[in-house]
Amino acid sequence: MYQAKARIGMGVNLASNLIECSEVYSFDVEVKVKMAEIEEINPEDGTPTGNIITPPPPYKNTTLRRELAGPMLNNQPLFYTGVVTAVGSDTGISRLVYPYNPKDPANSERQKRVRHIAGNMAAWWYCYWTHVMGYSESTVKRLLNSFYFDRAVMAPDAQWDPERMEVKATGHVDNYIEENAEWDPFYSDIKEPNDKVEITFDDDTRMALMNAVNYKPDRSIGEANSRRSALTGDSQTSGASSIRSETSFGAAVGRGANLKMELALTRNEAREAKKKAAEEMSKKDAEIEALKKQMEEVMAKIESGVGNIPASHLP
Repeated sequence: MYQAKARIGMGVNLASNLIECSEVYSFDVEVKVKMAEIEEINPEDGTPTGNIITPPPPYKNTTLRRELAGPMLNNQPLFYTGVVTAVGSDTGISRLVYPYNPKDPANSERQKRVRHIAGNMAAWWYCYWTHVMGYSESTVKRLLNSFYFDRAVMAPDAQWDPERMEVKATGHVDNYIEENAEWDPFYSDIKEPNDKVEITFDDDTRMALMNAVNYKPDRSIGEANSRRSALTGDSQTSGASSIRSETSFGAAVGRGANLKMELALTRNEAREAKKKAAEEMSKKDAEIEALKKQMEEVMAKIESGVGNIPASHLP
């Protein structure tokens, strides 16, 4: 109820707008402010004095809600406050309240900055508190508790652009695997990304796979083979939830010629594939029987002392 009244009041008294920010856990995590140590600057000529000092904090305690009033654009704050929905279908959704005036010449730039910050909350505020406000590392770490853990833990990896006041958030570190290889006993067995991995299919499997995905040289794969999903009933072909192609591919690789319905073959094709597989199996069985017979003959000769086979390493 309080938030509803606050929102109505803002709409009446201020030209404002709302934007969602999914990274905020709480706007009201209170933290005691401590500044980072810096080198003292001579106020007369602006040169360093060589003395290390700790500046006084701007306030004793702070929260993310209080910090929202810090960043400015044309002598006007970028944000008014932050709110979290308490009831309703979007319970728990965090939003930022910011000034909005279409007649303001800086409105376009304000919208751009607001969207950038809202999309990179943890990373942007980490860099702002560290490089602009000059808070100590311990203070910044405690303030990061205002964000969800998965975002807060990645915030220190962000890259800060002081001129544009923008941040490049890092979702993952490209060399993370290499830097942490010592903790992975199997890393030495992993191929480098540039190494080529080749998979060879026999002719039967290749043809079965091509039939499964309805490959035609004159059209794209699966163009005429789309249909309603048996699992979800979804008939959309773009971004649909059907897993038919993936299932067919797995069946083609995993079961070879024994495909039947999983490979979307016609009944005649399935019958021919099964017949051919049986013929191949019969040939292999005949070869095995022939090898067994040869081995029995060799063993019989060895036991009778006829046709002794000398060891290959002896003269």
